[in-house]
Amino acid sequence: MEIPVTINSSKELYGIYHCCDNSQSAVITLHGLYGTPVDSHRLCVYFARNALRHNISCLRVDLTGSGINQGNFIDFTFVQQCIDTMSIIKRKRQISAHLTKVCTK
Repeated sequence: MEIPVTINSSKELYGIYHCCDNSQSAVITLHGLYGTPVDSHRLCVYFARNALRHNISCLRVDLTGSGINQGNFIDFTFVQQCIDTMSIIKRKRQISAHLTKVCTK
């Protein structure tokens, strides 16, 4: 299952969460420096879908100022990357908790 996700950091971030019902593990892929969640040869998409085949969920997200996210490239600083990453981890935990409740009903 692929779910579009919005993450509130200092700017709004967008990503795709690839999840499966019986996943016990997850990977978060972060994109920046002109990267996108799709990437030039769809490598990130293939990676996420292959992870699902091994029961590993994957959240693909652009960082501030990259891809379709808000902000400008000048906003892409180390400090902003850290803020974005912490927001992404927090949102991932919220999504996982919500999906666990939905799937066990």
